[in-house]
This record gives sequence, structure tokens and C-alpha cells, in this order.
Amino acid sequence: MKTKSIISLGLLAVFILSGCVQQIRPSLRTHLGTERIFDKNYNLNQKLVAYVGQPIVKVKDYRVKKFKAKHMKASEDFTISGGLVTIQGDKNTDYRVRGETTIDKKSYTVVNVPGSYRGAGFGVLVKPDGSVHSQLLNDNIVMYYTFKHVPENLKFIASQEEEIDVGAGYLNYELVYGGTDGKSITITYREYTSKDLATLSSQKSCIQLKNKSL
Repeated sequence: MKTKSIISLGLLAVFILSGCVQQIRPSLRTHLGTERIFDKNYNLNQKLVAYVGQPIVKVKDYRVKKFKAKHMKASEDFTISGGLVTIQGDKNTDYRVRGETTIDKKSYTVVNVPGSYRGAGFGVLVKPDGSVHSQLLNDNIVMYYTFKHVPENLKFIASQEEEIDVGAGYLNYELVYGGTDGKSITITYREYTSKDLATLSSQKSCIQLKNKSL
């Protein structure tokens, strides 16, 4: 009972030493850019060895849209402390983004960190450059304490999620070696979806060895 009373009083003190309630806006899905991905298993004039049933040519050519995910990672293992509160975290954890808020006309990203049993819990205020503000949210209330973080150059970095831009076109095919009779070789063309599932597009061809190109 004594231990429970001490914990209860500590939590009560944390709740009392909190200030204004902040409005938290949902984070918008931010498009960071589009990247072309071009993968192939060959180079021109390169000699390859293949057995029957093996692909001699594999090509993937598509575009990926990158978005800022609703999670952030710390640049280092960290400790944030002030008053009765000490928060510890590590660089390998994905911390959920609660949303965006504005304090003194400056915008911050609110990142959930462990340590509070109240409402939405503690929220670190992350500046646009990833650095950490000296105040902390408890639920959605700004605490009066001034917080210090170790290391001092701690930053939170937005995770990224990727999405294949199917509308921009997608190539995923292979040429499979089917054998030779000494005068010609058999090659099968196969297409695949963006999830590497075989499609109905398939064509077998017989190529004369005397031909200089396919």
C-alpha cells in the first residue's frame, strides 16, 4: 500500500504540473518523391551460363512513391528528464506520431514515448529539423518542467514507406532458357506482377543460333 501511495502521489504531482491543453492535428501523408527502380541480371557482352529452366534475363523496371510514415526513430538511445519525469528510449524502436501541434506560432510533430498512464501518454515535441524541444506533453497538455535530453544532439527521424506507382507503368519479366538442339535455342518469355506472381502473358520462341541478335 505504501508503494502504491508513493506512485499515486508521484503521478498526481506530474498531472498537477501541467499547463495548457494543445490541439493535436492529424499528420498528413507527405509525398517525399518518386524514384525509378531498374534491376537486371545481365550486362551487355557478358557471357552467362544457364541450365534448362533457368532465367537468362531478368528485368524489373518501375517507379516507387515514397511517403513519410507515421512513425519516427531516434538517432541514438536517449534519456529525457525533468522534474519527476525520466523517459528512456532506444534508436531501434518505431515511435508513433500522434500528430502535429503549434506552440508560440511554431509547428511541432508530437511523437509518443513511454512513461505515462494518462490519456495519450507523454509526447515529445519534435522540431521540423528533427531536434527536440525542451518541453513535453503529458496527454495533450504542455508540462511546466524544462526537460533535458541526452545526448544533446538527439534527433527524431521520420520513417519512410514505399508504394509502387503502378499507374506509371511496371515491367517485370524474364527470359527462360529451354534448351538447344545445336542449331537453335528455345526461350520462353514470362511476365510477373508487382508481387512477383506469374501472369498469363507467356510466349515461347525458337531462336536460330546463326542470328546475331534476338
